[in-house]
Amino acid sequence: MEVSDAVLAAIIGAAVGAAVSGLVALVTTVLNNRYAEKRQKAEAKKWYAQFFLSRKLDSLSSLYSSMLHLHGLILRYVAHPTNDPAAILENVDRPIEVFVRELGLSWVYMSDKDRASINELNNEFLRARRVMLNAIPAGGLITIDSDEKEHDDEVLKGDRTLDIAPLRTAFNDFVDRMEKLLSPDVLKGIEPEK
Repeated sequence: MEVSDAVLAAIIGAAVGAAVSGLVALVTTVLNNRYAEKRQKAEAKKWYAQFFLSRKLDSLSSLYSSMLHLHGLILRYVAHPTNDPAAILENVDRPIEVFVRELGLSWVYMSDKDRASINELNNEFLRARRVMLNAIPAGGLITIDSDEKEHDDEVLKGDRTLDIAPLRTAFNDFVDRMEKLLSPDVLKGIEPEK
């Protein structure tokens, strides 16, 4: 049996059409799968940004706020010392507790260098509190700034002497770190133009 040219052409046309249709369906499926994978990755990044980064920034912002508040209170007591230990305990201890709580919540979001810096500042806050309390029965607070002038060792080591230079240094160091944590360069690239 001989196949006519028209039938042969129809068979070849049908085979080529089926192959092309199959190939188009395969390419379409591959492209759809790639698009779905990219969309899934974009959704995961969006979730990460919305969930994790917002929690991180909220936590670090709360730490920064409590740090500024506590630092301001200590400087206020330095400028206007009190002889009332209850006032110091009430007005400095509670903000220290808030600061330490915020520090604990933010700890996971910080590098080792950030942690060392905040520990130094925390130590300075606690030292300032201790000196303020020790100064009451000893005759009052003596405030010095060793960056501005030299003092003899007896004054520097006194139980009622508060040298604000280490507090300022620790505070400024951590403020610089917090600015980088709260406004990372990667976010600057997606900020809307002003």
